[in-house]
Amino acid sequence: MRSNILAFVLGVWLLQQQAALPGLAWAGLLGECEAALFESSEPRVRSLRCTWWAEELAALAAAAPRHPLGQGLISPDLPWAALAQALAQAIDDDALATDAAAADASLRPLAMAVARIDAALVGAATPDEAAAERFLRHWQALALGQGEPRPAAGTAGIPLAIWARHGRRPVAGAAAPEVLRDWAGHLLGAIAPIRPGEPLLARLLADDDRHRLRALAAGRRPAPVPLWRWPFVFWRCTRDAALHYRIPPVATT
Repeated sequence: MRSNILAFVLGVWLLQQQAALPGLAWAGLLGECEAALFESSEPRVRSLRCTWWAEELAALAAAAPRHPLGQGLISPDLPWAALAQALAQAIDDDALATDAAAADASLRPLAMAVARIDAALVGAATPDEAAAERFLRHWQALALGQGEPRPAAGTAGIPLAIWARHGRRPVAGAAAPEVLRDWAGHLLGAIAPIRPGEPLLARLLADDDRHRLRALAAGRRPAPVPLWRWPFVFWRCTRDAALHYRIPPVATT
């Protein structure tokens, strides 16, 4: 997600510096949660990091976050408690899913919780399954790394059925080329076209996922997006997008 955050930083800085702060904080917070979910040093470290961030999200729901990123995102109208619960439930999902449908189902609660906050920050309507799928696909693409699947990918990793199709057994941190190409091609085809009014961050994630998955499906190692292309990427993603991230105003009676 890091390249997307850099593009996001560039874009929102060009739009409105002060109005950009909630969007930057949200992108950073989501990136930290993803880093915890895909912690690859050892399972105990992953569990500890995810637990800490689940507790931090619960504290954010109570308007008492410890992390600086959370301090700029305090709002009773943002469903942080639901995201904290979904992240806590994902901690133990460290086994590969049986097939593509099971992989999607296991990630959907967390993806929907993230999509609800993303939509609320841009003042959009309650997200549907398609909105949640943006984040779900991003995590599945992220789990493939640069062609060496992350050992701690869990249910975001390559499902057992894909390995079995090619007569292979799962290997932590590695994948046979044909297995990797098969799963990357499936994910690439599953990324939905952009829709009018989508939040900007979700679009940037989808753009980066397509870039990564096209290379992996063709048997190539994904190349970093050059610095000079970031403005073009941002411009392409901003068309008909929900651009302005704001903390929802507190409702008054």
